[in-house]
Amino acid sequence: MAHPGPAARLFARLQQWADAGWSNSVVFTWGLLQGLVFPGVADLFFLPLAIARP
Repeated sequence: MAHPGPAARLFARLQQWADAGWSNSVVFTWGLLQGLVFPGVADLFFLPLAIARP
């Protein structure tokens, strides 16, 4: 049995956050942090996703 790669571990962690109800906060924070590094249009994409309800 092979060990999961970094992408699989990242996906599993993101799935845990989504199942725990943290997805909105994570996407919102990621959008803000990305805006600090690369200011511009990225926030227009990420912020609506952070406040959207499924």
